[in-house]
Amino acid sequence: ELKHDRRGLITRRQFSAGPEFGITLGPAPQLDSGWEVIGRLSQDSAGLLPLIEGLPYITGRSLEEPGSVADNVFNAQKSLFTSLSKTIGDSRAEDRTGQLLRRVEIVNCGLL
Repeated sequence: ELKHDRRGLITRRQFSAGPEFGITLGPAPQLDSGWEVIGRLSQDSAGLLPLIEGLPYITGRSLEEPGSVADNVFNAQKSLFTSLSKTIGDSRAEDRTGQLLRRVEIVNCGLL
């Protein structure tokens, strides 16, 4: 069984029927229990990782000064709405920290 132990691995959720996959930007041992490594980026795609790292993603944190009134309000609202959503069974209430804020399309790929 391959581990998520380095950059540039192609991975997908185990038993997933969909086409979604991820690319590791560094070691990610937390993925070993629910995801499987299905490939790796070729040497020719070395410039791809810095491009991906430059894309905006969900941080789950306030942009305000930590501990400020605005930061505390943000965190209180986040907690309240997340709890309410989970209580009513809204599947969108999952933690999306780390997900990209833009769609990424692969327009050229090949077999290793």
